[in-house]
Amino acid sequence: MATNPYFNLHGTDTPEQRLIENLTIELKSNNLISLKGPSFAVGIMNRAETVLTLGFSKEKQKEIIFEIFSNTCIHLESTKDINGVEILGVIKNIYAILLGIVDEKITSPNSQFMVLSKVFNEIKLLNNIFKGDTKTIFLACGLGDICLISFNKLSRNRTLGKQ
Repeated sequence: MATNPYFNLHGTDTPEQRLIENLTIELKSNNLISLKGPSFAVGIMNRAETVLTLGFSKEKQKEIIFEIFSNTCIHLESTKDINGVEILGVIKNIYAILLGIVDEKITSPNSQFMVLSKVFNEIKLLNNIFKGDTKTIFLACGLGDICLISFNKLSRNRTLGKQ
């Protein structure tokens, strides 16, 4: 039976397998977290207020990470949906390239935002296929990150799409 190379690329043979479950097996550890969100390094270096989503499995992980980032410009929100945080971190890049192409090729704002609404629906569908929690889409790692890299000129993915 042939497998989908997209799934293999990200460490799963089927959509039913969770990325984090496979990492746990491969790394022989269940002490994994994921920290993602709408941020560019230059903004953090300049101490711009930034929000990130922490995906965690153990309360102690959350306590430690929140303590590390206390009194910094980085604000944290959290979810136990590590898988959703990771999946959204992968698929946002694909859609940022697409939306860069749309921005370059389609001049009508009506048409551009028609595509954007379809993108949000596809993201929800893919997140569900890969067993992410729908609520995670509405965290910083979801729509926040997708919007940042899809509409900001600092985004390499958006720039790639515009070429």
